Amino acid sequence: MAWPALVFITLVLFASSAFAECAWVLWTDDSLDSPLGSFATKQECETRMERVTESQKKLGLVSRVNCYPDTMDPRPSGFYAVMMTIKWFVEGPNMITIIILIGGVLTSLRVRRLSGWRYWLWILAGLVGTSIVFGVISGLVSAFSR
Repeated sequence: MAWPALVFITLVLFASSAFAECAWVLWTDDSLDSPLGSFATKQECETRMERVTESQKKLGLVSRVNCYPDTMDPRPSGFYAVMMTIKWFVEGPNMITIIILIGGVLTSLRVRRLSGWRYWLWILAGLVGTSIVFGVISGLVSAFSR
């Protein structure tokens, strides 16, 4: 009866020592802080980092790329992470379009008793006003998230 327990303990000890080696993850420091790949050794990660950096230079992109151990997560946490998430959401082109359309719809509901060119002038004013307010909010979020 002691043999199965001894075999189990031996397997657990060897399995944990096999995974004790640290893998390396290549991260890009853009607005999303996303991993680009994982590698068994730091040398492999740094080789890939050099190739990615060269490719970015050829394309005219500016983004830092770093190798970190897989035990480290370089993404922001706490208040900064919340602000970066809001910034990413607010600065997205789909969000801008949705907010401006909502401004136009709300304006049309408010001025529906008007007719003709006055109606369309108020719709246009609502769209422009919404985009200005949204631009100010986006600027404030960008300023506070730095």
